[in-house]
Amino acid sequence: MTAEADRQIRAIVENWLTEVRAHDGAGIAALDTPDASFMLPNAEAWVGRDVIVAAWTPLFALPQPVPDVRSCPHRCGGGGRYGRGEGSPTRTSDD
Repeated sequence: MTAEADRQIRAIVENWLTEVRAHDGAGIAALDTPDASFMLPNAEAWVGRDVIVAAWTPLFALPQPVPDVRSCPHRCGGGGRYGRGEGSPTRTSDD
């Protein structure tokens, strides 16, 4: 991957994270193509921008906090068991 491609991907991820942190379902969906699909673990896929907005909106309205993707144990935001720094997928020795 080129440095420019890496920069573009990181910018897209940061834009998505900004919308999630703002609890903006419409903002999240606006980053997608019209026929996009999104699926949370153990859930059915949400297909299409309107469906994605309709699915995120009630999640953000829940009284308990929405999970902070920055602490995702995968590559979502850079922390956790699998990530170091800027979302690296490097695993730690305790995996």
